[in-house]
Amino acid sequence: MNAPSLAVALLLLAGCSNETEGPSGDSPCDGSSVAPMTYVVGLEARGGTGALGFTLEDALPAPPGRGTNRWEVQVRTSAGEPATGASITKLRPWMPDHGHGSATKPTTTMGPEGLATIDALELVMPGVWTVTVAAEHEGVADEATFAFCTDG
Repeated sequence: MNAPSLAVALLLLAGCSNETEGPSGDSPCDGSSVAPMTYVVGLEARGGTGALGFTLEDALPAPPGRGTNRWEVQVRTSAGEPATGASITKLRPWMPDHGHGSATKPTTTMGPEGLATIDALELVMPGVWTVTVAAEHEGVADEATFAFCTDG
């Protein structure tokens, strides 16, 4: 592990509890500042500008969970067609209620017709995680955010 990754890992351990339930035994996502989405195959998230759309075609584990995840995200044009030749320009797993991300950088492999396979998507602890996916297609850029609750 390189020095920056080790520093982030130590900050995560020092700054966050790893308990899986809140003080009253509730879900670790109760009271979050971000409402988690309900996972379904084909979950859609429209880009902030409406120029591109993002569809979570598959997740392993399903629903997304604590630990290492693998996602397949279809990038679509504003007309809903596959964005052939699109590229992922940013992936950001983030825990908004704790103010940190993950020490592991996810990797992306672009397949035909704008289908992105995202590996090493680490959601390191229970709680609400957002994953922002940004893409570019034919000179147009957009991004969308998926949010999920990961239990213990």
